[in-house]
Amino acid sequence: MTCAFEQKKGNLVACGGLDNLCSVYNLNQQPQQSKAMKELAAHDGYLSCCRFIDETRILTSSGDSSLILWDITSGEVLKTFLGHKGD
Repeated sequence: MTCAFEQKKGNLVACGGLDNLCSVYNLNQQPQQSKAMKELAAHDGYLSCCRFIDETRILTSSGDSSLILWDITSGEVLKTFLGHKGD
């Protein structure tokens, strides 16, 4: 399990784990709308870490030995980094 907090504006949190997803939540949503604003899916293994670059991009690492840079708004993969030995 991993989690991250976007510190510049303080509106976003993200978490991920054994489901291979990075779920991003907007803290300014109404409590009854506690669904993830975006679920980022492209890893073939569990999420080991996630870190916000800024309020529009997040970096995730996985047990599949890849790192992915994401555009949070679109949910698109901006770049995949391969070849690291650990998770």
